Amino acid sequence: MNIGRILDINAGLIDGHTDLDVARVLRTIVFYRQRRQEVVTKITGDEHPQDHIWMELLEIKKDLQMALVVK
Repeated sequence: MNIGRILDINAGLIDGHTDLDVARVLRTIVFYRQRRQEVVTKITGDEHPQDHIWMELLEIKKDLQMALVVK
């Protein structure tokens, strides 16, 4: 699934639309990129696929996708 469709689906969930404010979108991406990097630095390589750290990375991705839509 491409990002445009994901954002459309998420926008539909909150009766909103994709955020078109370029400055705000860039700030949002930087924020979530930093959050992701903080988690990545905790990865040791010994984690199992079901480890909480992988779930945390997935949640950050989902949070970013939701943050890119506005009501």
